[in-house]
Amino acid sequence: MRIALISLLLLLAGCHEDLAAAIGSQDLRLAVYRPGYPIKNKTVAANSLQALELKNWAAQNDAGWTPSYIDYVPSYVVNGRKFSLNISETKAVLMLDSHQYEKEISSDSFNWLKQRVFGVTDNPLVK
Repeated sequence: MRIALISLLLLLAGCHEDLAAAIGSQDLRLAVYRPGYPIKNKTVAANSLQALELKNWAAQNDAGWTPSYIDYVPSYVVNGRKFSLNISETKAVLMLDSHQYEKEISSDSFNWLKQRVFGVTDNPLVK
């Protein structure tokens, strides 16, 4: 009973496995979608600057994730072996170990991720 209560409290608090640890040292698949269709796909190496930037962002944004039960249209998506991260202008949605979490993000954070991780400026077809 105690373990079940503790597990429930952790779930309600939005606790989850560390995203930076889930990213680990693996190649990542990046995709940019416009409205719901992929227009740009690429794989980046685990030791690439883009993967390291994402890992740093994940470490700095580990808190504030809450359970989510809503499906979101893909926007800027990162896929790894154990996770999927969908980033939009106002929210990051993480699927990790069969659980979904969401976190509000600032427009500065969104623009930083768009440029530093996805290599996208105003036009995703450029580059």
